[in-house]
This record gives sequence, C-alpha cells and structure tokens, in this order.
Amino acid sequence: MINIADKYVIRPDHISGVSSLLNAPGQPAMRLFEVYLSGGQTLTVKLATDAAQTARKMVIQTVNNLP
Repeated sequence: MINIADKYVIRPDHISGVSSLLNAPGQPAMRLFEVYLSGGQTLTVKLATDAAQTARKMVIQTVNNLP
C-alpha cells in the first residue's frame, strides 16, 4: 500500500499512471498531480510544492519497483 501524505492509501498494483506536476489554480504555493487508477478512476493529489514533488516521486518509484 502507498500512503500519500497521510491523506490517501492506494494499492500500487491499481495505479496505471501519474501526471506531471501542475499548478493549483488560485494557490501559488500548491501543486497537484493526478494518479490514474485501473478502471478509469482518477485521484487528484494537491499538496505544497515540495511535498507534491516528493509524493509524486515516491508513487512512481513504488510502482516501478513492483515485481
């Protein structure tokens, strides 16, 4: 299970993709990225800039390391 910023818990084998970092509208200190899940669902994760970069990298590394 992947725990993203103590807000979301996702099974890594259900992730089909991750978007690039995007600016959060109206919130210059925040960034967001989307986690695409099997079955067509999308989870939008919005965090402070540094936390968003770290969380996105963690998600990608965890999925890449699946057996």
